Amino acid sequence: MSIESERAAPAVRIREIDAVDEAGLRAVAGLHEQLLDFGPLAALGADFLRVVCYRAPMRDGLMRVAAVEVDDVAVGFVAYTVDSARFHTEALRRHVPLAGARMIVAMARDPRRLRAVPRILRVLRSRVDDHEDRRRFGEVIGIAVQPDAVSAGFRRRTGRWLSRDLVAHAADELHAAGKEQLRMFVASENTRTLLLYQFLGATFERVEHGGEPTTAVTFALPFGAGSR
Repeated sequence: MSIESERAAPAVRIREIDAVDEAGLRAVAGLHEQLLDFGPLAALGADFLRVVCYRAPMRDGLMRVAAVEVDDVAVGFVAYTVDSARFHTEALRRHVPLAGARMIVAMARDPRRLRAVPRILRVLRSRVDDHEDRRRFGEVIGIAVQPDAVSAGFRRRTGRWLSRDLVAHAADELHAAGKEQLRMFVASENTRTLLLYQFLGATFERVEHGGEPTTAVTFALPFGAGSR
């Protein structure tokens, strides 16, 4: 049953997930695997995502995650970092043995995942070695919402635009931490998402990560300051 058919006015909330909230982490990792399957790390499966990509950097204070819930069911999330420079240099390096062990488990479960490893290493290396000064901005590491929860019908019934609400949540937290800009990176072929961010007032710059065309999306903070 879709979200739209459950009831006329579902209860919607955005809540921060912490590193000991296993149910929340499982929900976020599952959404990542399902909705961000084009990304390199999604190929390693929800268990790898939950343990290595979310729980470990959250415990280190390098990442924060907020889930948007409809009637207490997570339908989307945003993962973001106040310290983009440290996140990209330390998040995985601090946990190389953990990442290696979990990668072996992921490969054992599905040997086809081995094909994703070169791309993962290429993209991660490009982010660490890009020499960009990240002190002014915080970064959204990942954001996704289930299609039913961004439909026109859902927006009419709830008055909520969940994609915008998640960006705004991260933006507010980053602005409160003293950041001047919110930055995220979007695959250049993802034109629908880029059009949304353009409508919300973002500016764009074409970059390349690991040989893949990417668009750097930047919002001035406070959120809405750059809106047209």
